Amino acid sequence: MKKLLTVTMILFFITSSVNASSTRGDFEGNPIVGVKTNGSELKVEDVPAINYNGRTMVPIYMLRQLGADVAWDDSSYSVNVSLKNEKTGENNVKETSIKNAYKWLSDTDMQIYMFASKLQQYMDLDQVPNLKDLLDRDYLEITEEYNKSLEYATSIYKQYGGETGINEILASQSKVLESVGQTKELFKIWMTRKNDSQINSSLQMSVFNSIENSQKNIINTNKYVHTTYIQK
Repeated sequence: MKKLLTVTMILFFITSSVNASSTRGDFEGNPIVGVKTNGSELKVEDVPAINYNGRTMVPIYMLRQLGADVAWDDSSYSVNVSLKNEKTGENNVKETSIKNAYKWLSDTDMQIYMFASKLQQYMDLDQVPNLKDLLDRDYLEITEEYNKSLEYATSIYKQYGGETGINEILASQSKVLESVGQTKELFKIWMTRKNDSQINSSLQMSVFNSIENSQKNIINTNKYVHTTYIQK
């Protein structure tokens, strides 16, 4: 019980002074704060940690990434947090960190695949308003998400590299993202030269390859995920 209370207080009410400004932006007027464990930043799923009146307030769901069981009791409007013994907790932190990295990489794989599929769908449409801007915006969003997942996954790889396939996943993902970006640029050229048979043929092949490679990328990531957790 003492350990539980201590950890909870550390995570919820860090009393040290926090700079009022944040390079991470604001959430509802409060500076966003990054939360790390053993040098690796915890993943933000929805509401981030913030600096509120000089105190660091951390959403309790982040405790799950530290190996804790968090259960909400709606009837009593309370939350129950259970911490396992130290050794088990360390193993859970490691397993959860790797799992979070795989999940984030898998989500990015899916975003890349969906974007490649959209390119094929757009080829069959006569007219889409501001399509060039739409393509650039969507690809930028994917790139930003990729960079975030890359940063997190790299930090996990540095800790547990020999026990994960993260490095291989990142290498494959980078190639696929670059390939899809090249297809996007070719698509923009095709929009102004649809009657050019050579451009049309090149785009069709490029779109096909982008979709196929992004599918392989998803399979590749899942292979490492399944292998890791079957071994566990």
